[in-house]
Amino acid sequence: MILLVATGCARKAPLPMVSPDGSLTLVTSVEHSRADPGKYLCVVIEIRDRTGKVLHTENTGASDLSRWQVNWASTNKIRLVSSDIGTYYWSRQIDGNWKKE
Repeated sequence: MILLVATGCARKAPLPMVSPDGSLTLVTSVEHSRADPGKYLCVVIEIRDRTGKVLHTENTGASDLSRWQVNWASTNKIRLVSSDIGTYYWSRQIDGNWKKE
């Protein structure tokens, strides 16, 4: 009798995070396209409104192979803390666009 055991380590995608006022949702994923090797396996943030419409998507440049954390600093500001690129913020502008600080 042959017994085969497969093991591995797979990260689970973080759950979507609702903004403090409940009007927006922050979703993170990992870039799997190899079109830009510098963005491959980096953390992607996506901001959606209540209806699910995507308002902003951006590849952060933070490697998923390093430790990272994304959260709402406020309803109009997102914070990314990454062990490889440091801490960055994205803020909602008056016109509704999101800008990296």
